[in-house]
Amino acid sequence: SSNYKLSPKYNEMFMGDNHLLGNASATSEFILSIYQGVRTESWGGSRFLVNATRDAGNMPNGSDDSWSCFRSSPSLFIGPWFTESEALGIKATAQAAGYDFADEYAMPILAGDDRCMLAQSSCNNGTGVATFDCDLSEILKKLPKVGGDNGATFGMSWTICKWTGVYSNGQMVGEDPSFPDTNIPFFRASEAYLSYAEAVYRGGASQGMSAQEAIQALRDRANNTKTFTIDDDFLLDEWQREFYCEGRRRTDLVRFGRFTSGDYLWEGKTGAVDARFNVYPIPNTDIVANSNLKQYLGY
Repeated sequence: SSNYKLSPKYNEMFMGDNHLLGNASATSEFILSIYQGVRTESWGGSRFLVNATRDAGNMPNGSDDSWSCFRSSPSLFIGPWFTESEALGIKATAQAAGYDFADEYAMPILAGDDRCMLAQSSCNNGTGVATFDCDLSEILKKLPKVGGDNGATFGMSWTICKWTGVYSNGQMVGEDPSFPDTNIPFFRASEAYLSYAEAVYRGGASQGMSAQEAIQALRDRANNTKTFTIDDDFLLDEWQREFYCEGRRRTDLVRFGRFTSGDYLWEGKTGAVDARFNVYPIPNTDIVANSNLKQYLGY
């Protein structure tokens, strides 16, 4: 529908004022969003997304909490935005560009993509000030791309700073310092663009826009000027660049045949796993209530 358009600025869709009708970034792209803030007052939702991804070394996030609960794995920044050699050289690259460290303000510039809202600030010197005291080569040794529990901590990878309670106008705190006002987009127009591009790539009929053009629209919005060729690997990376930390990665991996197969590994996944995990089990309470339901595979 012409009523929904890509927002002009990617980062503003995940800020504290994305619920306000005057914020074009939210109102133009959000087809459906989940209301947050003081009217919900939950430990989940955007409060979790804003607080659980931060530690004391991060920039202000519009909240009075930093929980240090979950971080990225190396496969989020090595692959979608950087080669391993580029990632290992990010310290020199950032400093050469005039940045003391690579935070969510520097990283979009260094990556050449506004969607790269990561920060190396979980590597701090204990004072709450982000530094390069933790060399990325050491992080990669401690936290390889694949393998089991390596004793890795929150500070052994990059912080995800996509979600914030800070307003786009510079206001640092919303209605309440504990419950960010940031709404959660349940469905936004960019998902339609990528779904369309993937459908055309897989043989669907074009409806006035090529798959290349649909993806280019997203990359133009992100100020990404790099050329690209569409294949499965590129599409999977593009879904990740656009939607990381929005709760759809598992769905994409299943659709591309990468979730249980052995040809795509990540931290904690060392090889192929049982294909039944491509589908969630039916809750036992549902089976008890309806004898016509049969449990899937080996669950």
